[in-house]
Amino acid sequence: MRVFLSHSSKDKAVVEAVAAELRPGSYELDSLTFDKGGLNAQEIMNSLQRSDLFCLFLSKHSEASHYVRYEQTFAQELLASGQIKRVLTVCLDDETFTKYKGFMKHFNMVRKALSPASAARLIEGIQLSSQRERNEERHPFLGRDNELKMLQDQAIDHEKPLMKGLFIAGNAGAGRRTISKKFYQNQYPNVRASYPQVLVDEFDGYDEFYRKIILEIKPKISFADLKSHVQHLSTVPDQEKAILISEEINQMAENNETLIVYDGGGLLQDNGALQLEFENIVNELVDRPHPPAIFISPRMTRPSLRRSQNDLAYLSVGSLSKGDSKRLLGSLLKEKQISVNGDDLNALNELSDQHPFNIYRIVELVVEVNSAELFAANPIDFNDWKHKHTSEYVKSTSLSNLDRKILSIFQIVPELDFKSLCTVLEIPSTQVSGEIQKMIDLHLVGVVEDRIAISPALRIAIQRDSRVQIADFERTKVLKSLSITLSARMEDESGPISLIDSTILVELETGKPTSKLQEAFLLPSHNVWLAKNHYDDKRWHDAIEHAKAAVSGRARLSKSGVIAACRYLALAAARINDQDNFKYGLSMLKSVATDDWAKSNVHFLEGFNSRLSGHLYDAQKSLLSSYELSKGSRSTARELASVCLELNDPEQAEKYAREAYRYAKQNPFLIDILISCLIHTRKRGCVNDPEVKDLLDSLEILDQLDGRSFYFTRKAEIEYLYGSGILAQKFVDQALTITPRLFEPLRLKAQIYIKLGQPSRAKSQIDALENMLRSSDKSGNRPHHRPFVFLQTEYHLEVGEYEIAQRLLGDARFFTDEDRAALKKNIDLARAYKQK
Repeated sequence: MRVFLSHSSKDKAVVEAVAAELRPGSYELDSLTFDKGGLNAQEIMNSLQRSDLFCLFLSKHSEASHYVRYEQTFAQELLASGQIKRVLTVCLDDETFTKYKGFMKHFNMVRKALSPASAARLIEGIQLSSQRERNEERHPFLGRDNELKMLQDQAIDHEKPLMKGLFIAGNAGAGRRTISKKFYQNQYPNVRASYPQVLVDEFDGYDEFYRKIILEIKPKISFADLKSHVQHLSTVPDQEKAILISEEINQMAENNETLIVYDGGGLLQDNGALQLEFENIVNELVDRPHPPAIFISPRMTRPSLRRSQNDLAYLSVGSLSKGDSKRLLGSLLKEKQISVNGDDLNALNELSDQHPFNIYRIVELVVEVNSAELFAANPIDFNDWKHKHTSEYVKSTSLSNLDRKILSIFQIVPELDFKSLCTVLEIPSTQVSGEIQKMIDLHLVGVVEDRIAISPALRIAIQRDSRVQIADFERTKVLKSLSITLSARMEDESGPISLIDSTILVELETGKPTSKLQEAFLLPSHNVWLAKNHYDDKRWHDAIEHAKAAVSGRARLSKSGVIAACRYLALAAARINDQDNFKYGLSMLKSVATDDWAKSNVHFLEGFNSRLSGHLYDAQKSLLSSYELSKGSRSTARELASVCLELNDPEQAEKYAREAYRYAKQNPFLIDILISCLIHTRKRGCVNDPEVKDLLDSLEILDQLDGRSFYFTRKAEIEYLYGSGILAQKFVDQALTITPRLFEPLRLKAQIYIKLGQPSRAKSQIDALENMLRSSDKSGNRPHHRPFVFLQTEYHLEVGEYEIAQRLLGDARFFTDEDRAALKKNIDLARAYKQK
């Protein structure tokens, strides 16, 4: 990747200082051509054609230079033909900027004079983005005839109105965008090949979506103009907001463009229907001269929940047919001049699973070894990559200390430009650039324009990776540095305007007094985002603070944003037994709970709070109400499975565990719950059950990656119930070596001592467990109270202290008549056995 540095000979010293900060071989300096005596047009043309970025250093000297004007003219031609991907202007004096009339003024222009190091960092950041685009080569379009026909049939169906957009669903990399573009190319050839793209994140409503569209279609908008736009939108009613947003999208249609809207979690409701805000926006879209919007989502909307106006065309994108994927593989390999025989091509096709994303990865790896036969004979690297797209992939990736620090910074802010990242890291830009490029190659981060962010597909996996967790003191230091850097760059308009959200989030985190930037651009959704981050990181008090701030500004939140704010407020409050804030969050949620989805959240939170308080029967009742209103909710199904298991109803627990597991088959918590259910429903048969064995194998692998003890705990439970007490003790000790203060293996160890006829050791274990629970139960929550009391009754039954056992179940808040009747039955059996 190279940048062509265009400048006047009188500015040579300044530009050479910038070049000295760049990596050798990453730039073309026109003064080098002049110094060699190559003062001719062909030398300039050759140098420009070797470059991806044209950078003009603008001054009164360069404005008057014949050669600089020639370079600009030729760069303009290369830009139009696509040979140069980016242009950048760095102004060396303010006077020239105001007078400059050339074409470069319409592109990236830095108005403020920069130091050589700052200019170099800016150039390197743009180079990273340009390299990503250069790597996205044009690929042949093969197959997908059925998919295109399905879209075309909907487009020409006379029983449907004219289309306002497409709704394309499928896994990332399956070809959703490619199919959409091919359809437009065939059906609406007037549409430009360049498509503006916007990502709809969780909690996005009218204000957030409008701002993203403005920044996408007007990337060089000034702060003053953007402020005017967003402030005007904030003053109008929701229906008018929908009209203003649709007008921006409709204007794209008039300009022969189509907007691509990616679903990042905020486009659809929990049940799969469009969020109300986007329903209203689509209502106002035009249907001529072509559909102005393409909605791309990982999940499809059920027919019963689709728009009643029937003005969207729906398509689910799956794998390619075997024949099409084989032709695509063969075409790509031939393009790379890699010969392949029929057997090897078939083998590669089988490895690909007919998924385009896999196909392109196979081609990359084959090119690396320069042999299809060699790759097909030993595809271990590809298999590892294919099965480790998310958590496993991240955990198996070796991260340097700098990698971990970079990724931890993106846990605090969603995206940064290259210059800001270098400033916070306090590391030479050339070193940071190399590390970012490596992470791009590993798909850990992506670069869009001049902004760097964690790859969306790996965001959650990286967030959960313990290697990129940041200590509190480091987090405070990073926040302080980010606050100073971003705020200063936004105030003097030297930073990308697209970093407004990151800047506001940092200002909110550091608790700085309200700045002009916050006043103009602060949205309640910023607080929702922070509440979620703090909740995920178990900073309950911070989560409550930001959730309450979001709730107070709920008038400007989307419906999903209001529900999320109330949910995080109530969840965090329940965690620390802050019942006042829990009731406040719940009451706010009830005030907007007008549909089944919102009502199901109310019941879920009531059940969650009851479970943490140890009131499992109340929890079960509330969670069942939630489940009936939203049967596709994984979180409700997971909680129900856990509660039913504790209430000794493994059949029902298995039903809900399978429901949750179906959506997340690599979640160790869900696998653990499902195994627990099967241990009790299949009883002794679970020992050799193939499904249990497969689940245990998966759990063992995930435990090794995560440092958890689920596998050894379940092995211990199986041995305790149906096998050897000695083996059970061995397995539970292995579990406690990994997680020495986890309730489940500690309880199981006491039960094993009881089974082995060692009551004194069981009593010591129970006493130690009681002390641990008491010391860690400062919040007042008692999620382990019920199972712990049942453990005590087991011990008292074993030593013949029946009256004490009966008294333990006397608290009506935690135990029912059915619980006491079951205990009495066990006491009668124990007495009868003892008398016999």
